[in-house]
Amino acid sequence: MEDKERTELEKWAKYGKLMSGFIHNLNTPLMGLSGRIELMEIKYPDIKELGSLIKHIDSLSDMLKASAYFIDKDTNDKTYDTNIEDFINRFDLFMKSHMQYKHNLFVEKELQEVIKPVNSQRYFNALYQIVIFVLSYASVEDTLTYKNDSEKISLTFNRGDDKTYSIDAKVLEDIKNEVKSNSKEMDMNFDITVAPERIEVVLNI
Repeated sequence: MEDKERTELEKWAKYGKLMSGFIHNLNTPLMGLSGRIELMEIKYPDIKELGSLIKHIDSLSDMLKASAYFIDKDTNDKTYDTNIEDFINRFDLFMKSHMQYKHNLFVEKELQEVIKPVNSQRYFNALYQIVIFVLSYASVEDTLTYKNDSEKISLTFNRGDDKTYSIDAKVLEDIKNEVKSNSKEMDMNFDITVAPERIEVVLNI
């Protein structure tokens, strides 16, 4: 690693170390606020907007919890028994902090509860790299479908307009090598298949 890259990593590392505490300190008053609004909803049932406020607060709280979950996983390079369904649901919540993901994609999930020993850090980073890569080729109203079984996680991006996916073979090979390189010594068995109307990603678990 070059000195410039090391300096850049060290610069951002200090924020990463503080982020878990920041999320905890923000989430606590949010939960208090949600509770107070629920009491107001009981006391003033004619104010219909209170229910909508609670939903927004709960949604923000869930996103913060998902962020805290992956911050913890991203600093813990170990293998643990992991509920894959829960892992994908948390990943989806985490990604809703990304504006293009939140506003340009319709997300669907066909998930099964599967407990597998996985290195969550490396699978999180692999999924993140792949989704960010595909988002650079996606357009408004594309659909992303998550699926899983006991052997794999699959992501299918389907076009929502009359345009087509077109990714240069060299670029595709580069992202495959980058994901494999970042998975270190773990055998990250995955594939990306591009067709004009869809992109299929499969990660073995």
